Amino acid sequence: MNQRESVYDATMSVLADHNVNFDDGQKGGVEKVISKEYRAEVISCLVEGFEAGKVEMSDEGKAKYIGNTAKLRGYVSGLVSNWYRKDPRLNGNVKHAIKNPGSRAGSGDDQIKALKALRATKADDAEALAAIDAAIEARKSEIKPTTTVQVTDAMLALIPADLKTKLGL
Repeated sequence: MNQRESVYDATMSVLADHNVNFDDGQKGGVEKVISKEYRAEVISCLVEGFEAGKVEMSDEGKAKYIGNTAKLRGYVSGLVSNWYRKDPRLNGNVKHAIKNPGSRAGSGDDQIKALKALRATKADDAEALAAIDAAIEARKSEIKPTTTVQVTDAMLALIPADLKTKLGL
């Protein structure tokens, strides 16, 4: 079973076991009705599911978490929080919005990591900070994925004739 469905099923099962009424998409979401203790039960249930192989996980994830219960519990706690925010059945039918879009840009790039580490050592040098910030932004632009848009004949048919002539299309 996939992780999203596993979180949903475990949550609904724990709530039902404790006679807590919760309907899919209920206003306020599951966070309003689930206690700390019930959430801990959901996490325990999911940890058991992962360890038994009932919940899907990548081979890389299995190598990292299965066999280390403390790490797995930490992963599952984050997983539960994630789906409580994102699953409309559990979040009160609210469309999830990312709080800081793009905040992870370049986070896997070694050059940006090195520049950020250097930046931390130059906290009181405004000129150096400006130069480092410019280098970080330049690197982000350099590694930013490019998107290619294909203009189809159907799309061209919608463009006004005078503009097509002007653009040589």
